[in-house]
Amino acid sequence: MDNDNTAHWETAVLDGGPADGLRTRVDARPRVIQVTYPCPVDDRTDGIRVEALYL
Repeated sequence: MDNDNTAHWETAVLDGGPADGLRTRVDARPRVIQVTYPCPVDDRTDGIRVEALYL
């Protein structure tokens, strides 16, 4: 990222997984984008959360 706080953003269209077809902004063309999807947790109320991970 540049010192003057201007990134070189471009649009990426995600392919596959739960985010298939969604558009997001990326900087510097990352090789991998992590997408998570929340999963329900049974019998827990202490703030634990579980997410499925798609790469």
